[in-house]
Amino acid sequence: MNLGLPEKLAALCRELDDPAFVEQASAVGGAELLDRLRAGRSPHPERELDELNRLFEAADGLGFYPAAQRGYGPLPGARGAAGAARWWNCPDGRCSGHGLVWRGQPTPVCEITGAELVARPLTP
Repeated sequence: MNLGLPEKLAALCRELDDPAFVEQASAVGGAELLDRLRAGRSPHPERELDELNRLFEAADGLGFYPAAQRGYGPLPGARGAAGAARWWNCPDGRCSGHGLVWRGQPTPVCEITGAELVARPLTP
C-alpha cells in the first residue's frame, strides 16, 4: 500500500491519545522514535514513521497505518459487474475487513475495535 506522508501522520495522530498505543510503542522498542515524532524533532519523519509501523507489524502482525482499501474493476466488456459484490468493511478503517458478504451471513466484528463491520460494494 502506498501512503503519502500526510496519511501516515494522520494514522499516527489517530493513535496518540490511546495510552495502549504509547505503551505498545515502548514494548516494541519504539519509544524513542515516538518521542521524536510527537515532539516534531524527527529529522526524517516519514522514514521514522515507517520504522515505527514496522516495529508494530513485527510484534503483532498489525501496523498502525490504515488498512488497504479493497476494490476491483470489471473485466473489459463486462456489463453490470461493477458494484455487484459486497465486502465487509471496518467503519473506523482500523482493520482490513472480513471478506465477501454472503446472504444470511451474521455480521462480523472488527478484530481491533469490536465494532460491527459494514457491508459496502466493492468499487473500482
